[in-house]
Amino acid sequence: MHQSGRNVIWGMFDLGLLSGCASTPPTFQPVSVPYLSERLRAGSYTQKPRTFHVLMDASSSVAENYQGPGFQATPPASEFDVEKEILRRLNQALPASMQLTAGLRTFGSLNCTDWQFTKLVLKPGPYDKNTFAHAIDSVSCASGVPPFGHAIDAAIQAPIALKQSHRPERCRRRPRPEPAGDLRSVQIML
Repeated sequence: MHQSGRNVIWGMFDLGLLSGCASTPPTFQPVSVPYLSERLRAGSYTQKPRTFHVLMDASSSVAENYQGPGFQATPPASEFDVEKEILRRLNQALPASMQLTAGLRTFGSLNCTDWQFTKLVLKPGPYDKNTFAHAIDSVSCASGVPPFGHAIDAAIQAPIALKQSHRPERCRRRPRPEPAGDLRSVQIML
């Protein structure tokens, strides 16, 4: 009887944890995102960046309810939910035909970043709307301290490694060391 009572208590504890995790995601008011394809084709806009790498805050600092204007949601949205919605709208606005290299990295700690300070969610590669949307949706929580410096260091190293991996085989010269902190090929968005 003593063992079965303990099992009941553990079962209730597990049920409480599961119900605490099963929250209803906020629904945002629809927004019209201007599509850039027509303006790019018409020559009104010219693509300048070729690479963008998003550093997404997955720390406890974005777990609080959003208090600002512009992102009304039911139920009320957290800053983390708003952050993901901004990235979804960015993804929706970018033309699929743009030749971009895209990446997504989170920073935070605890279980939201696999117990690391930063986690590479989408390795820098050719931009694809569906792949980028899946990467955004795969970031499911925010917790821990915001170790932003670790994310910047890791993001800086990604383009350097990518650049070196695309060297032609016939070119066997010693690679020149890249300067630390070269952000010319990295667009950082928060």
